[in-house]
Amino acid sequence: MKSFNLTPDKVSYHTLMKKTKTIEYLLQLFKEMKDNNIQPDVFIFNEILAKVTKSNQPLHVILDLLDEMIQLKIKPNVKEYRNKKGKLVKPHTVLAVQEKLKKCQTPYKKWVAEKREQLKDAPSSLYLSWEEFFNQTTE
Repeated sequence: MKSFNLTPDKVSYHTLMKKTKTIEYLLQLFKEMKDNNIQPDVFIFNEILAKVTKSNQPLHVILDLLDEMIQLKIKPNVKEYRNKKGKLVKPHTVLAVQEKLKKCQTPYKKWVAEKREQLKDAPSSLYLSWEEFFNQTTE
């Protein structure tokens, strides 16, 4: 795209992120996207969180991504839904981090307490979405 002087958009970045195999390149794409003033959405974060949690990245990488979502006022996916086969599926944002957080509950719960305090003055819909996320990931 760059060789044709075309600028990638959010969909282009998301597609590249889905196809990338390395976390380093994934995070590089994420940084490049933000450097190009393209604001990530919940789908971009879900893609990154899913890949980061499947790799052996430290907890702080996940928490930094969740922090960024909060700063950008992006609501996490918290509603369960039925897939094409009718099976009840956990929301993507929760599913992406839940397994990793099971192994790190003590530092995660400390982080959650800090974020709950930070979010108490946020708009109610943002606060409630994050509160539901925290409840689902600290069960």
